[in-house]
Amino acid sequence: MEFFSVPCAHCGKSIWQDDERCEACGEAVSAEQRAELQARAHPAGYHRHSKLVKSGRSALAYVILACGVGGILMFFLARSAAAPMLQEMQGMNPHTQLQHAVAGVEFVGDLRDVLERQPWEALIINLAVAAVMLRLWKRMNQTPGSALLSAFWIYLGASVLSLCLFPPNDVKDLIFLALKGYILVTLARGARAGLSLQRKPNPVALKS
Repeated sequence: MEFFSVPCAHCGKSIWQDDERCEACGEAVSAEQRAELQARAHPAGYHRHSKLVKSGRSALAYVILACGVGGILMFFLARSAAAPMLQEMQGMNPHTQLQHAVAGVEFVGDLRDVLERQPWEALIINLAVAAVMLRLWKRMNQTPGSALLSAFWIYLGASVLSLCLFPPNDVKDLIFLALKGYILVTLARGARAGLSLQRKPNPVALKS
């Protein structure tokens, strides 16, 4: 194996590539020490890969913020937008047929159910994604590639689900859809770079 080490900041003993803690004193390996080990192990492509990982980390932070804060904001906006229609339908026979289909339904009762359900569906999806992404954020220091790869697949699944539940119907929705595509590309590139950094080097003996 090709091994690289850095001195422990606490006791001065060697910390090796895959160590989580110093074998001598038990001190946890810091993010700075891990970055230095990665730089020594991958001198040619480390800085390029590191930059892509940082971009992926920024995209992950945006997803957490957008799904957490944005999800709550969207919930109240959706309820506010639906309130006039729900008020208008109050007291109407749920089996009354609409003049034209709205949100894919043709009867008053079904439309009322959709308008009442959609804000909650959006809130639950967004908060669930934010919670999972926050857990992945905490894994970034140890396994950035695996964390970003998981984030990519989860965000892709959530985006497809959101697209099925709430199809785009105006320019604003299309802009958000394009932004999601950009985030997915950034997460994918960061995951690929992170996985490259996580790979162990070729077997060559090296004295530290």
